Amino acid sequence: MQRWFKRSSLLLILVLSPLASSASVAGGETPIEIVEAQPELQLKPFKAYYQAQFDLGISLSGEVVRELKALPDGQWQLSMKASAIMARIDESSRFEIRQQQLYPLHYSYLRKVFGKKKQRQQQFDWSAGNVVSSQTDRSTTLPIDQNTHDKVSYQIQLWRDLDAGLSEMHYQLVDGDHLKQLDFLRIGEEIVDTPAGRFETIRVERDRGDNSARKTTLWFAKNLDHVIVKLQQIETDNKEYTLLLERIDTPD
Repeated sequence: MQRWFKRSSLLLILVLSPLASSASVAGGETPIEIVEAQPELQLKPFKAYYQAQFDLGISLSGEVVRELKALPDGQWQLSMKASAIMARIDESSRFEIRQQQLYPLHYSYLRKVFGKKKQRQQQFDWSAGNVVSSQTDRSTTLPIDQNTHDKVSYQIQLWRDLDAGLSEMHYQLVDGDHLKQLDFLRIGEEIVDTPAGRFETIRVERDRGDNSARKTTLWFAKNLDHVIVKLQQIETDNKEYTLLLERIDTPD
């Protein structure tokens, strides 16, 4: 069970980048200019609940909750909570939106499996142009640019780029003590049935290159900003993981 949860835990919380092998990338250390916020750009808070199913030769299930909420001073937080037998993951990103660009400020990660705990923090300093990534007894300072995200914040930027009509999306991701390249392709539009209802969606796939047997697909609801209604991961051994939207709560 512990091996299964470690293998599928990041899928549970919709954090896709660690599921692939990605090359590290380097960046400059030029301080990044912060532009004035655009008040007309508004996010819409929500709390979404998902059914998680895992085809690992036996039937396993779990629960995922994904929530976007407004914070003081114009900041936002996107969080994911995943739970299964004897295991739990909490992950969140605090960020700001400036001129249609998302700037992560602080990222936190906590995983508990059979009583064992793993924690990680990332503090972004945009005036200095770097991020301090800390875990256990060590920390690393990495250079960042305006396309740098944590493992949660890129999900909001991905939707914004899709909504802007982009067909290819590329992000630099802070992953522990190094940076990774994260690429997506817009495939098209599909109707998706979920326990929460039928949705018109935009289908997106991770671009891992032609030689990768692993496949990750996301379906974003066209009429529900930033909401993923379905996620599917197919591993190289044909094991399959699926998230389906069960219900969603939005402010009146």
